[in-house]
Amino acid sequence: MQRLSCAVVAIAVAGVVAVPRPSAAQQAPEAAAEEPEVPAFFRMDADKYGLTLWAGATHTIGPVQIFSDVVLNGAVGEVDIGPQLTVGNLTLILTAAPVFDFSSQDLVGIVAPFLTTIFDHPNFYLESWVLINFQSPFVDGAEDLLHTRDFALVKLNPIVWIGPQVELDYGLAWANKVTSLPIGGQLNVGYGKDNRVSLFLGYDTVKQTDPETGDPLASDRLAGRITLIHLW
Repeated sequence: MQRLSCAVVAIAVAGVVAVPRPSAAQQAPEAAAEEPEVPAFFRMDADKYGLTLWAGATHTIGPVQIFSDVVLNGAVGEVDIGPQLTVGNLTLILTAAPVFDFSSQDLVGIVAPFLTTIFDHPNFYLESWVLINFQSPFVDGAEDLLHTRDFALVKLNPIVWIGPQVELDYGLAWANKVTSLPIGGQLNVGYGKDNRVSLFLGYDTVKQTDPETGDPLASDRLAGRITLIHLW
């Protein structure tokens, strides 16, 4: 899942010394069967926010599913965590996260809430993001953004999915208006085992302006994103 301007994510990982242990095939069948599965993903996005890297997983603790991910964009990073609910083909994920800029050693935002809704049907795939990125309490002059991202893809076959996509940014702190509204389509293609590549290309229906002068920017107003996702 992209973040907004300064609101991207990082985590410091402590060094761990691994103790060699038998592989699952070498363990007793009972021990191998008890090892819990942890569905996980790695993702790369290239869009107007630059290159964003994601890694996340879902852990099951008793009857509860906990989703977490780490998002990195340069020196800015966040760690999202929250409950995940899966009922049949429907998955709901609700997270919150602090946003850190390690180059300035500052807390620069909070993303909360971040609601992801996924409906994965054998014939179609729906996904919706709704999140608020609060930056104005932490950075002078920064904007708070409501961001939504919605797409509906028809599965032409197991490899090729295609459909419409729309995204919206709404400035909450000082703009008090829609600041970006690209509308277009997504092509999503299987790219080897457990990999998918998606290309979003659209037209931003809101004319962009220089944030300092307010003058319109000369632009073709093309919006887009290239995404690579690996699942395991």
